[in-house]
Amino acid sequence: MRVEIMRTGRKRGLIKKGNERIANDVAMEYGYRKVNVLDIENYENIQWEGIEFNRLFAKDGILYVFKHWLGKFPFEGIVLEEIGKYGE
Repeated sequence: MRVEIMRTGRKRGLIKKGNERIANDVAMEYGYRKVNVLDIENYENIQWEGIEFNRLFAKDGILYVFKHWLGKFPFEGIVLEEIGKYGE
């Protein structure tokens, strides 16, 4: 996969559907898939912000990063931020 970073600042809140305790599980419930940075062909040429490369998700040609949990523990859901586009 090749990625083009386009930080739009758009965020999506995903509300938990069950008793998920891991952000990956919440995202997967909505059809997002976890992306390993090593699956990105051009990862070395991308200006990552902090450790965002460690918590990436993809869906419908858009690359997202996990930003934070919603609410207080045990949390209501997660927030993903759009950071780019990808092609297979």
